[in-house]
Amino acid sequence: MTPKTSTITTQIVEYGWRQAECWHQECWYVSTLDPLGIDQAIKELPTLNKNKDVEGIVALLRRYLPTPDLVNFFDFPEMLACMRDIGLFLGSLKRHGVEPVEKVPELEPVLGILGEKTNMPPRDTLFHYTIWNPSGDRLRTYTGTPDEIALIQSVQMAMRPLIESIHHLEEMHESDPLDAQFAEIGQAASEAFTGVISGIVQAKRYVSPHYFAQELRLYYDPIIWKGDSYYGPGAVEMPMFLFDHLLWSSEITDSKYVEFKKAYLAFNQPFVRELYDRFEGKPSLLQKTISALETTKDNRDSQEYLCAKNSAKMLLGVCNMLKSFRMPHKKIAEESYKSQHAGQSQPPQEAQRSHGSGGYTIDILSHVLALNVASIDALEEAMK
Repeated sequence: MTPKTSTITTQIVEYGWRQAECWHQECWYVSTLDPLGIDQAIKELPTLNKNKDVEGIVALLRRYLPTPDLVNFFDFPEMLACMRDIGLFLGSLKRHGVEPVEKVPELEPVLGILGEKTNMPPRDTLFHYTIWNPSGDRLRTYTGTPDEIALIQSVQMAMRPLIESIHHLEEMHESDPLDAQFAEIGQAASEAFTGVISGIVQAKRYVSPHYFAQELRLYYDPIIWKGDSYYGPGAVEMPMFLFDHLLWSSEITDSKYVEFKKAYLAFNQPFVRELYDRFEGKPSLLQKTISALETTKDNRDSQEYLCAKNSAKMLLGVCNMLKSFRMPHKKIAEESYKSQHAGQSQPPQEAQRSHGSGGYTIDILSHVLALNVASIDALEEAMK
């Protein structure tokens, strides 16, 4: 069979997912797809999980698991939707202590094809679970609980404005801090980023840290595929690290932080990786602005210095907005870990669960925040 090619597949292949104006439409299109014909049956999954019915989960998965030939026939958006739906079964089995590929060996080639053809990992990611997830009655969940639904919605709320903000930061790199347009684009990035903050507020308000720690995050534990471990959907997979990269951290060489950023590239869409690689080791927007201030400060009445100062003020505002996101995110994570280990001793086999859903310990958030604050301090010093 010859693989299908839809109009939107051609658009994705030719233009990528980078354009903020069409990205949301493409995400919506994937969410409308049901290539496995599982819309009704997948509603059984929350009950099966509640009853810890592993054999029922396996039977339902096998009933709808496509053959490798069928998967190869799917077009690109259908492959994304296919991985989205299979992913719910991967996390469900893992939550009950079962390695999915060991229990259902037929998964191995299917996951391999989906990962290779979509240029993503051989399992579902945060993107599959949230922005490619249908809304309303077709929403895919592990538990069907209000907390899980609110968690999915919080990421959906945050992801679109985050991508828009990243797009604006990329545009700023094509401008100059000595150009008035630099601050204008930065203002657009700042306005878009308010949506990201709304997403984290939604999560803090409606997702119980205790329930997340004791129940939801167990569905995101890593699975084994061909000897390697792959984490499931985790908020840390959001390309916030790319926002940081473009704004203030592309030239930072701190090994712990660089390792953290690079760990999540594979879990992101190809355009995120391309942008990260393009700016790695080059001056960030913050560093460019500091340099502009330093080269013009000898004549503080000049138009160039006044423009650089205006760019710096705008950039400082964006950095402070980033802090207003990072602080509550850190607090939510700390509350979740506190709930997770309250009154419990941790057996060796549970060691991985002292880590977040993305595999890192809580201290990485403090480390990133400290680096972020240091960069803001450097900008403020240059503005004096």
